[in-house]
Amino acid sequence: RVRGATLASAGQDQIVILWDLTGPTPRRRAVLQGHTSVIRALQFTPDGQALASVEDGRLAIQWDPSSGARLHTWALPDALVACFALTV
Repeated sequence: RVRGATLASAGQDQIVILWDLTGPTPRRRAVLQGHTSVIRALQFTPDGQALASVEDGRLAIQWDPSSGARLHTWALPDALVACFALTV
């Protein structure tokens, strides 16, 4: 894949969408499901090998953006997540 050629979007529909940006218009590449509440934050690792999403329901999921596979799921403590960072 071309570096920087994938965009991730998410929101109230509780899904993460990966978009392929290599063509003249964005193309939906994958739909990642597993959240049960509004998704509030997304972040790729600096090398682009992992993506994390965090929802209002305090669930965080780590994804493999190349395959769309769910790698890890965490139930976060009883506190609202305002921001987060993912390391490799």
